[in-house]
Amino acid sequence: MVVAIFNSTGDSFWIPAYSLNDRVYESGFLFVIFAFFQISIYIFTGYVIVRTCWIFLSIKVFHENMNILMAWFLLQWFEAILAKIVIIPYQIGLIVIGIDSKKTYYDWWASDENEMIQVRKDIGSSIIPLYISSYFLWHYMYSILFAILAIGLERVCATYYIQ
Repeated sequence: MVVAIFNSTGDSFWIPAYSLNDRVYESGFLFVIFAFFQISIYIFTGYVIVRTCWIFLSIKVFHENMNILMAWFLLQWFEAILAKIVIIPYQIGLIVIGIDSKKTYYDWWASDENEMIQVRKDIGSSIIPLYISSYFLWHYMYSILFAILAIGLERVCATYYIQ
């Protein structure tokens, strides 16, 4: 989703959300069921990740460098979940942004300024939590993409320096 700052020098930000200002929480009981299901999955996944990291670090499945790398990349999932928790109120419409507060935005990318969310410069600071959490979500996504490269390089170095 592209957020453009209105009355500025063309500043725009690409945030990792496909919808904003959606009033889905007003749909009633079905939203509550899906929200409960989603939270349950997050809690279960968090437990599995913590347990997996504990196993990695306690029984030393691999050597020390590999165990630390695997635990680090697995624990970054919590970074994404915390960012997602901040982004969700903007997505479901609890916190409304944009000049047209009644408009719902569904898009991943927009090049036309009419399709972008226009935010006035004077209230742009009210969506700073959205910007910060978006940064952390992007950081998580790129970290996961480069995790395979990092682990591969670690294996190459470990193989080269093995005695």
